Amino acid sequence: MGVHPTCSDEFFSDDADGPQGHLAKLREAVGAGVAAGKCIAIGEAGLDYARLHFASKERQLDGFALQLGLAEETKLPMFLHNRDTEGDFERIMRENRGRIRGGVVHSFTGSLAEARALVDLDLYIGVNGC
Repeated sequence: MGVHPTCSDEFFSDDADGPQGHLAKLREAVGAGVAAGKCIAIGEAGLDYARLHFASKERQLDGFALQLGLAEETKLPMFLHNRDTEGDFERIMRENRGRIRGGVVHSFTGSLAEARALVDLDLYIGVNGC
């Protein structure tokens, strides 16, 4: 359960409480989902620079940071999105490696070197070739 990077503007919507208000609602939904046995990960979170027309790089980075914090807080793994991120995704995951309980980078289309770097961070990758 989370906010896709192309929807990161949701954190900055007209909610009177801003990003923290949206995060509080997400935290509540995750808690209810965990209690019901329906939520097992935080995400789909991450970065998608191929679709900046939906959400700016800055908004995506901010939304990703909020969800990394939520994953740390809930001790849930992450379901991750990484597309055309110019190394930012790997850097952020490396910097936050100790904060989260692992995760899956879905729909991976990167190089072998990029795959190895993610696996070295104890992440799994899903490959579908799209």
